[in-house]
Amino acid sequence: TGATVTGTLVADGLNLNIGTNNTGSTITSTDAGSFYQAIDNGGESIFGHSGANAVISVDPGGSVSNSAIVFQVDSNSEVMRLDASGRLLLGTTTPQGNANADDLVVANSGVCGITIRSGTSDAGNLFFADGVTGSDEYKGYVQYAHSSNSLVLGSNASNALTLDSSQNATFAGTVSD
Repeated sequence: TGATVTGTLVADGLNLNIGTNNTGSTITSTDAGSFYQAIDNGGESIFGHSGANAVISVDPGGSVSNSAIVFQVDSNSEVMRLDASGRLLLGTTTPQGNANADDLVVANSGVCGITIRSGTSDAGNLFFADGVTGSDEYKGYVQYAHSSNSLVLGSNASNALTLDSSQNATFAGTVSD
């Protein structure tokens, strides 16, 4: 208690407390994993590992509302945020205004985009699922097949429209006006 250490500290026991009372930092090592815990008057954060999992936990006690995990680079510029609602925000701190499409928001003040890169003989996919097994995993989809350079739109787990490498369209089912 109250010791000043320069160099290497070797301590018996499981906890190393840095700071005073309930604020500061704690390094904990147990059979369940190793953790670094930072506590201040506004809440706490925990970083560590448990078994095969890396753990980042912000406000595990729920004492602060609207917590977020924020990733910053160069001069503490925020580049990514995982908010308390589970939304992933890239390039912004503000979720999309439409709650029907705000789980992943990619923003930029200029040209902005998302790339799906797959192998030259493989396909890139965007699936719309309503379940976790069988065709429920891909009820609707957009697929680009690099092997044939074709774009497929699917509905009800079946190809509905195929645009081939010559931009010829093939429709499945009946085409109506």
